[in-house]
Amino acid sequence: MSSKNNVLICLFIFHLLAAGSVTGSKIGIYEIEKGDFSVKVISVLLPDKHNDKEYFGALLGRVANRIGGAQFTLDGTVYKLVPNEGNNTIHGGSEGFSKVVWKVSKHVQDGPCPYITLTYHSPDGEEGFPGDVLVSVTYATPIINCITTLTDWNIGGHNSGNVLAQVIQMFASHITQNDKKHIPTGVISPVKNTSYDFLKPRKVGSRINKLQNGYDMNYVLDSTEKMNPVAIVYDKKSGDSRVP
Repeated sequence: MSSKNNVLICLFIFHLLAAGSVTGSKIGIYEIEKGDFSVKVISVLLPDKHNDKEYFGALLGRVANRIGGAQFTLDGTVYKLVPNEGNNTIHGGSEGFSKVVWKVSKHVQDGPCPYITLTYHSPDGEEGFPGDVLVSVTYATPIINCITTLTDWNIGGHNSGNVLAQVIQMFASHITQNDKKHIPTGVISPVKNTSYDFLKPRKVGSRINKLQNGYDMNYVLDSTEKMNPVAIVYDKKSGDSRVP
């Protein structure tokens, strides 16, 4: 592949069945070409020998993260969900947004900013969630913005090792506390002077050994403005930096 090709590959096989297809649905691969670098976003969910599943690169919903006891109460009504992590629901249930086929509503290959827009209609009651939801997400070059997507980045480059030596600064002065099962408790706690404190630039791995489960919680952003930076990441080896 030429270094002058920037390819964003969206693999719409959000889950692979044993037969390698989704009944009654057409799936495929789309490319968005622009610029002089290469980006790939691929979501492939396969069970390992323990039948575990990963969500790297996946679009998550209806609710990213865990819901304790696979149920919640809204306006006095208890909604029972489909549990898919013990007694809890994670990332929308066993048939969450990462495991359904999305419709390509628009695909623009030419112009200054090629992009592709996907849509999905989640009917009332799907996985136990109330209400009809029409979801739309757009992937574009050279900037990719997608809320609650679990794409993982290593700005040091492919095969450059882990990210523990990379420096990160996050404009988030609070986190959501989790219980022992990693369920958000609803308590919002300050990060200042804790192992979660990245208000000033510091290496990702500088305090990770002090945490039993590493960084597996939500940061609460300080800014609610749409286009404000939320973090800065710097890799000393490559000299590359990114502002998510």
